[in-house]
Amino acid sequence: MKVYIGLLLFIAIVAFINKKTNLSPKYFLWISFMAMTLVLGLRGSTVGEDTKMRSEERRVGKECRSLMESMVDIVNRQKPYTWHIIS
Repeated sequence: MKVYIGLLLFIAIVAFINKKTNLSPKYFLWISFMAMTLVLGLRGSTVGEDTKMRSEERRVGKECRSLMESMVDIVNRQKPYTWHIIS
């Protein structure tokens, strides 16, 4: 995540410099594009592999929450139990 924040800061600095020096916008686009290509090209091959597991955990969590809500609905619909004392 730090790399992407650094990339954002780098692009912001390049944009600021480009605006102050009145260079062609083509230079800004090329420098930004090359920086993004460099970051994406050099990242590890395992980046993003855990997102499949996270989405699966989220799906299971939603199913459990749905199950618990339906159980609460069933409990709330039942009549309260009353004790009958035999005398």
